[in-house]
Amino acid sequence: MKKEHKIILSVNPITLTHSLKRIVGYYYKEYVELNDKFENMSEDEYSKMMIAKGEKAKTEKERNKIAKEYAENAKKYYSNNKQRSILSFNDQVNKLNGYIAFKYEEIEEQYNLPLLDFISYNLNSVNEYIVFFINYFDIVMDILDKEDLNKIKLNTLYDIKFISDLAKKYYDKVIKEVKKMQVIFKMCIDLVYQMNNNEYTLNLTKDLTKEQRFFVFNQVNNHPFKNISSNFKTVNILDYTYEYVDTKVPEVIVSILKAMDPKGKDISSQYKYQTDNLYTAFYIMLYDIIGINNVYVKICGNCKRYFLTPKATISYCDRITEGELTCKDIGSKEKQKRKLEEEPIYAKYRHIQQVKCVYSKRYNNDPFYKDDYENFKKKSKEFKSNIKKGKATLEDFDKWLDTQDKTKQD
Repeated sequence: MKKEHKIILSVNPITLTHSLKRIVGYYYKEYVELNDKFENMSEDEYSKMMIAKGEKAKTEKERNKIAKEYAENAKKYYSNNKQRSILSFNDQVNKLNGYIAFKYEEIEEQYNLPLLDFISYNLNSVNEYIVFFINYFDIVMDILDKEDLNKIKLNTLYDIKFISDLAKKYYDKVIKEVKKMQVIFKMCIDLVYQMNNNEYTLNLTKDLTKEQRFFVFNQVNNHPFKNISSNFKTVNILDYTYEYVDTKVPEVIVSILKAMDPKGKDISSQYKYQTDNLYTAFYIMLYDIIGINNVYVKICGNCKRYFLTPKATISYCDRITEGELTCKDIGSKEKQKRKLEEEPIYAKYRHIQQVKCVYSKRYNNDPFYKDDYENFKKKSKEFKSNIKKGKATLEDFDKWLDTQDKTKQD
């Protein structure tokens, strides 16, 4: 692979989305056949091309041939997309069997900015470093020796162990460069959004706007983004567009808009930037979100990683953290648990349980106390479960606890 970058960032201020076209690393559990032609063309683009060919066909036999070709290729190549995934922080690479393929592809994100994932990686963890190596190949490819880089091609499957070993080979070189940029972006974001800074700095800048804090950061730190902040060019003019409108007849245009977007919420107004440096794309994202009101960067209360949210009261991100549970799911459960634990009835429950536990140990030769303690734990667990499910109330639990407040046989 050549050390070439054509990173394109599209910003839509109406929907607050960022689309980043770059090299993306995908994980495949099983071997699939990849084809450059289809990997570089979206399924929608291929569909439109084949429909156009079918419309131009002169005979039914020719149309049937085109339809058959379309059906076979769609099943063979585009169904592969369902079998692939992007590795996350929680994936244990050394336990995975399968393949990695690098593709030049565009991914649209609204609140899951790759910038915030980038600064959230713990590169002291070898596992997270390997995941980073795969997910941010546009960064690491500049560090690889020519001989090793030439072993990698786009749209080609490589055994995940081969990629892992290659990543480990360059561990020291990569983290030296990456950690430096992580620190710069983190320091800026922490100051702008008032996180993880010392009390003096927080008090000094608390009455400033986000833009003013950004200015303070640059001034105090001798403009640390100066080498990347201008390394881009715009690639289109400003315009308002709809992707699905492809006609010049005004009556048809208006009828489509009234039917498909009566409130004008789906219209696109994108700014596009092209750069050869992924850090520059990150800088543009940062610059862009700082200027947007009512959008906040926070650190998740569960996984401790950075995330973007439209609500200041949100404390947990949407990343998958346990099975199918997100940090937000876990945070909601913890909040409910804390709320319940603060109830006076639960204080009574804990007191009774503690007393029964003490007596079961003190009189361990008397089976009553042990049985009483175990039965109490079992019944309490059932009550708490039923309360969560709405099958019982705290009042029911309280009444039952009154019958359990005893420490010895009658």
